[in-house]
Amino acid sequence: FPEGKEWTYNPEALVLLSAPPASGAMVVGARVRVLPDVSEVRRLAEGHGGWVDAMAGYCGREGRVRKLTKNGNVRVRFPEGKEWTYNAAALTVLSAPGAAGAVVG
Repeated sequence: FPEGKEWTYNPEALVLLSAPPASGAMVVGARVRVLPDVSEVRRLAEGHGGWVDAMAGYCGREGRVRKLTKNGNVRVRFPEGKEWTYNAAALTVLSAPGAAGAVVG
């Protein structure tokens, strides 16, 4: 509070405005792995950013979620700085943002 006062409240009297993301949730900063099956990732790319043949080299690799879109697209950045857009169904969440073993990127 601006006056510098502190107050103690009963937790039952408080309302939670937003909950932290669930474990394994697709959120910006989460560490993810692209499915290893190139054919499946290509199929899932239809209507979700499309497919570029160079994306095949990223199947099975880990990266970090950079952006989420309303239509289910997920922008993933890989350690060397390359970014690709994927259907969320083509990704597996490995850890939450800032978790140990993080991929820098």
